Amino acid sequence: MAITINHQTNDISATGSGSVTIDGATPGGGGGGVSLQTTENLVNGDLVSLNSAGTVSKMSATLSAGTVNTETTTGNMAVLNSSVATDGSGTFVTIYSGLNGYPYVAAHTVSGTTITTGTPVVLRSSSRYDYMAIIYDTAQQKYLAICPFSDNTQAYVISVSGTTITAQTGTVMPQNGSGWAGDYDASQNKGVFMYNRTGFSDPYVVASTISGTSVSFNTPVIIQDIAYAYTYDIHYNSTAQKSVAFYTDNTGNTAYANVIGLSGSTFTIGSPVTVAVGDKGGSFSIHGQSSVAFLYRYRGTGNNLEARARVASISGTTLTLGTEVSLSSTRSDYNWGFYDNAAGKMFFGFEDSNPLEYRLATLSGTTITLEASATLTTGISGYIGDKVPSKNASGIRMVQFQSYSPNTIGVFTLGFVVDTSNFIGIAGETIAANATGKIETLSDVNTGQSSLTIREKYYLQSDGSLGTTVVADKKVGVALTATDLLITNIP
Repeated sequence: MAITINHQTNDISATGSGSVTIDGATPGGGGGGVSLQTTENLVNGDLVSLNSAGTVSKMSATLSAGTVNTETTTGNMAVLNSSVATDGSGTFVTIYSGLNGYPYVAAHTVSGTTITTGTPVVLRSSSRYDYMAIIYDTAQQKYLAICPFSDNTQAYVISVSGTTITAQTGTVMPQNGSGWAGDYDASQNKGVFMYNRTGFSDPYVVASTISGTSVSFNTPVIIQDIAYAYTYDIHYNSTAQKSVAFYTDNTGNTAYANVIGLSGSTFTIGSPVTVAVGDKGGSFSIHGQSSVAFLYRYRGTGNNLEARARVASISGTTLTLGTEVSLSSTRSDYNWGFYDNAAGKMFFGFEDSNPLEYRLATLSGTTITLEASATLTTGISGYIGDKVPSKNASGIRMVQFQSYSPNTIGVFTLGFVVDTSNFIGIAGETIAANATGKIETLSDVNTGQSSLTIREKYYLQSDGSLGTTVVADKKVGVALTATDLLITNIP
């Protein structure tokens, strides 16, 4: 195919076969590029940004936290388990125990890292009994909150407009329970909730189906018959299209995990796997890629409750565990974290102090490669406990927390952000760190891409990747072949 680019007429034409012609001339193979020094190893095809020192670096995401918003400062408050849900488009709903122990929900909108919080709404003027959960149903565009009371457990379908919440009257669940946690199964368009069944104390799972402003449930299924379980969390993995439950036995010292499949209203429960042995208080699971990462505490030398983690691969309903790693040898009560698909980074938070301490990590199969410990400044003083992040796969997250000095419930944004303003071009060859090499810019042809669609225009996306979604003033080029991208600003 012969492709002709005319910048004056903004025309792209293609004929049977031949070469590339730009404004009547044929560019050299890959273009001449600009010779610049790198700060890290680059390979052909890496998108790079220009640093203030005149060097270049691969475009990558950095962790960024926004300013804290206070939700409430009144009453006997607590953040309880799966307490943040998002529609993925900048709207979040949080649930917490507020005045008199009543369950409250609040809606928030996020622009950049700025949060606008609406007026909290009480779901029922009764004291909640134990952990609550909330999810977002993508198919129905509704939120669903689960809250246990002394007489029964109820589910609330919630609609949001801006930061205004409309909650329907509660629907009584098929079984009463405590320790609720939930996530959304996108393959079945259903919510999946784990809990400790009242009167039996075993871990159970149930699926929800929203229709309009009503909700129904399938028959609950036992996950493992262990007489009693502390329930911690359940996460849906979009790659495996399965959920993974994470919980402990009645001593709190042995942590188990099961893969849970859902087809229609039928559950398939995989065999339980022992993830860890030791004091597991405050433990839960975090998903990444097709794997699942578990974060928990371990009672180590000197009775320290140190933070540890490990990753398991998912195949069908089988988990295969990788090697355990230690995150910190100091005490950790409130383990929390998430995996960001776009950044390819795991966030492990493992402290009970302020400023918040964390470690980033990358995954390769079931291997965890840890980065150095770091601290996260949120702009709030005092002890920050019970930190719970939203479960969105990538993008800005909202973290709800409880602060004890002063006693407040608050939220802040947290996520991996790419600064696309200093994008300069594409590495045209392999270049070692601190060496000088070819960076291809306007009118060059980069040959290091893959899976491009010929004649498609590619733009710099907010996560630092190339994509066909139009982004104003972020045009990168036009695909000549599946691997060759002409760097051009032609509209």
